Amino acid sequence: GEGGMVTTDTKELEKKLRLIINHGQSEKYVHTSLGYNYRMTNIQAAIGLAQLRKLEDFNTRRIANAAYLNQGLNGPVQKPHREEHCKHVYHQYVIKLEESFPLRREEFIRYLSDHAIGSAVHYPLPVHRQPLYQQLGYEQHQCPTATRLAEIVLSLPVHPALTRTDLAYICDILNKVS
Repeated sequence: GEGGMVTTDTKELEKKLRLIINHGQSEKYVHTSLGYNYRMTNIQAAIGLAQLRKLEDFNTRRIANAAYLNQGLNGPVQKPHREEHCKHVYHQYVIKLEESFPLRREEFIRYLSDHAIGSAVHYPLPVHRQPLYQQLGYEQHQCPTATRLAEIVLSLPVHPALTRTDLAYICDILNKVS
């Protein structure tokens, strides 16, 4: 969708953002740059503010859920990496299926679905294979690592509503494959 929110304490960036969301208009009917109609309604703003109050709790719960999965998942999968000096809030919990994983990704997704566990492939087509970038001269054989990763990664549930029972079930079902 078109949802989202940007916060800044930089006046120059605020000015640029306001141009983008308001058809590129610096004043009414004066367009100084390309822009879009991303002006939010009062209702959308109210919902955004209410959701923003919940953000820290959502992040804390996703971090805890990811920690549970990191501890509980065994076998030939690579779990998300987090640098020590960074805070990862796990908007997605992306795993990489190692060479020794016994199922192809599509089979694994079906297996998870058969056990009522959602999963997703968020970026099935690497950027260099997107039509826009093809027009810019990128070729299919370029970026072999990106191509390979696009074929073997998927996201597991990590959302804040998951319970410890849900997480234990996810780990149990995944570990049975391994």
